[in-house]
Amino acid sequence: MKSKIHFFLMMAIMAICSQVFAQRPSFNKNKDILIACFDIKPDPDDIHAVAALGSMLAHPDLTGVEYFAVAGAYGSQGGSYLQSNSLFNMAFGNNWTDAHSNRSAAIAAITSKVVPILQNGGKVWVQEGGQSDVTADWLMPVINASNGINSNTTKNNVILVQHDDGFNEGQANQSKLNNVKANTRYFLLDDGNAGWNDGWGDHGPWSTPMYRNRSNSFVDQAKNSPNSVAKALWTEADRLFNSYFPNGFPHDWSFFFTDGVDYSDCVENWWIFEIGSNADTHDKFWSRYVMNTTSNPGPNPNPNQQFFIVNRQTGKKLRPQNNADGITLIQVPASTTSNIVKWEQVNTSNGYFYLKNVETGKYFRPVGNNDGSALEQRPTSYSGNYTQWKKVNSSNGYFYLQNRQTNHYFRPTTDSDNSPMVQRPTTYSGNYTQWKFDAVGSKTSVLEDNKIAIYPNPASSQLKILGIAKQDIISVKDLSGKMVIKEVTSIEKNMNLDVSRLQNGVYVLTIKNANKNTTLQFVKK
Repeated sequence: MKSKIHFFLMMAIMAICSQVFAQRPSFNKNKDILIACFDIKPDPDDIHAVAALGSMLAHPDLTGVEYFAVAGAYGSQGGSYLQSNSLFNMAFGNNWTDAHSNRSAAIAAITSKVVPILQNGGKVWVQEGGQSDVTADWLMPVINASNGINSNTTKNNVILVQHDDGFNEGQANQSKLNNVKANTRYFLLDDGNAGWNDGWGDHGPWSTPMYRNRSNSFVDQAKNSPNSVAKALWTEADRLFNSYFPNGFPHDWSFFFTDGVDYSDCVENWWIFEIGSNADTHDKFWSRYVMNTTSNPGPNPNPNQQFFIVNRQTGKKLRPQNNADGITLIQVPASTTSNIVKWEQVNTSNGYFYLKNVETGKYFRPVGNNDGSALEQRPTSYSGNYTQWKKVNSSNGYFYLQNRQTNHYFRPTTDSDNSPMVQRPTTYSGNYTQWKFDAVGSKTSVLEDNKIAIYPNPASSQLKILGIAKQDIISVKDLSGKMVIKEVTSIEKNMNLDVSRLQNGVYVLTIKNANKNTTLQFVKK
């Protein structure tokens, strides 16, 4: 009798567990978005979490994931905010917002991302790496607006994932937290600071790894990783950490006290993307996402890489007619080489990007949805789907450029010079709708060009540049693309560049002459 009772009890438990686990949704890369929130106040673990998530986004596991990050997603806690904008730029490109400096603008930016997803039946996955105040600030107005979204929508399709019922939930505005819990699918995972067998971190059925380690070897490993994306992210994360704690982290309860790593918020990403045994320990995570040699490009792997857009049928180059907004895109002879036929790619998400003209600094888009709609130039404030494109491969290096909003290609109307561009359906698959990007000049690193070198790196006041020539153009831009230094060299071989007035951070140095461009990255400390 006891054995039968035991058998039926076990069957009942298994049925309950199966029902619980069947309730979790799965991330759909074709429809869903990740909203990654970080408080960055007052502890530095979010600095490591941002570097860790950036490393994950550069891995094939997360190819095609649409994401938007939020800095300053904090509640009522005290302490200093650890501004980390340079790291957010590196990890997320343009896909983030700063709720610390301007919360209302951040709420508007998040709303613009989540509303179309929800209206189209997708899910919004909130990685709550802090308190839920910011989430409540966009969630409740979205529910109350006349946009076709109500609480039933958000209860099914806003998936909020939290791992900390102590500090994160405890320091939230409790009224806002209750609103979030009542109007989302709220999943409280086990604490990412605790190990698999640590009872103090258990919150229910959703077990997680421990994503932290006391050893001081892991940051050094990351800063020397063969993965260039992870290497850059963790180098910047370490620079930021040291700028806030130049004498080391003072509290012995933290893994940072021994110069360890703590990216515990990323157990939420582990759970959201169902990574499972591929990274169910810190060591596996480090091997897969930080020290791996196979990764996707980062948010903008070739900043300022310039190219011509060349049509396969006509051999002509794409350009706007002039600098004005609303002007038509046309084709011009292949011999044209001025800046108005040069373009830069600005990546967004899911393989899409803006095409930015070097001369005008503007994007282009179709005027409307219909076939035959002209292509027009628009300022970069036009950042929606209409100005975003992706490559659809054809052959021999050519591809179609497909619009994110309309799903159409484009082509010149005729073979002639100054022929305008028009939008065409994807059934137009001939040479007229095919394009290629011809690079204006190669942008090599110091590892690929033994004639150019810089040191010291990091630099504090003077940056030595070796291998330059007279009349080389030296320019330095920050990670937002802002020009901060521009000089024309008057000497041969070597020069000292004064970087003492630059703010600490990562910069892109370009040496340009008639033959080529060389781009190097350095850190100002």
